[in-house]
This record gives sequence, structure tokens and C-alpha cells, in this order.
Amino acid sequence: MPVLLERSRPTKDQQRAVHAYIRRQREKGNKLLPRAKRRRKKKKAKEKKKKKKETVEDVKKEITDLEEKLERLKQKKHELFSQFKRALNYENEMKKKQQEVTSLKATVHHIASSF
Repeated sequence: MPVLLERSRPTKDQQRAVHAYIRRQREKGNKLLPRAKRRRKKKKAKEKKKKKKETVEDVKKEITDLEEKLERLKQKKHELFSQFKRALNYENEMKKKQQEVTSLKATVHHIASSF
């Protein structure tokens, strides 16, 4: 069960002090708000300025760089795929040789056991 506590009413001086404190805190918060807005505006302005600096030449240069990178990557892909095909071919050849050797051994063993 809740316990009720009786307390005396704050004096007029205490009430004024609390109200003054609350007012100061609100004013302090309101002063910080415009600063934050100004920071955001400055940041947006910098970003806008950066975007404006990008000229057509910069965009064309970036496109050519990206196309060159794409070409290099395509060439690398081609080389890796060729290497993969060679490895598979080598593996298949080794399996065939192994099968030939085992079948040859089996034939020799069969012929030897016949005599």
C-alpha cells in the first residue's frame, strides 16, 4: 500500500527560485537551438558548394577512369577463367591416365594369373 507523505508548501521565495531556474534552462535550450540550425545550414552550404565544383570535365574524367577499370576487370576475369579451364582440363587428363594405368594393371594381372 502506498505511503503518503505530508510536506509543507514551498515558500514564495522557493517558488520564484524554481520558476527562475526553469526559465533560465528554457532560455539556454533556445539559445542552443539556433546554433544547431546555423551549423546545419553551413554544412548544407558546403555540400552544395562541393557539388557545384563538379564540372562536366570532372564527370567525363570519372567516367573514363571507371571504363578503364571495367576493362581491366574484364581482362582479369578472362585470364582467371582461362586458368580455370586449363586446371579442369589437366585434372581430366590425369583422371584418364590414372584409369588407363589401373586398367593396364588389371589386364596385366589377369594375363599373369592365366598362366
